[in-house]
Amino acid sequence: MSASTPYYYTIISYNSEDTEIVTFIGDFTTTSSNNSIENVIANQSSIYPNPAKDEIFIKSELQIMKVEIYSLTGGLMISENNFNGKISVSALPQGVYLLKVHTDKGVSISKIIKE
Repeated sequence: MSASTPYYYTIISYNSEDTEIVTFIGDFTTTSSNNSIENVIANQSSIYPNPAKDEIFIKSELQIMKVEIYSLTGGLMISENNFNGKISVSALPQGVYLLKVHTDKGVSISKIIKE
């Protein structure tokens, strides 16, 4: 790891049926003094439920600027600029999608399943 460098991570939780149930997204930036890493500042987000039928909720310590949902072929399906903590997926057909969350610290992408 390099000092003063942002890093991003995704943690996905599965149930006993191997179905994704919760996704945590976070980032941290290393800081240094005298060329050594001293602190790691972590910020997390949670996305639930996954799989979803009607709505997906996103809670984050970061300011969410925009949320987008893409098909696996790269087509933009939904774009929400005025995000209020949830996004409706009821109009999407069943399937697997990519959820792109734009925050004040960067962008994260997660897999979501629409039932």
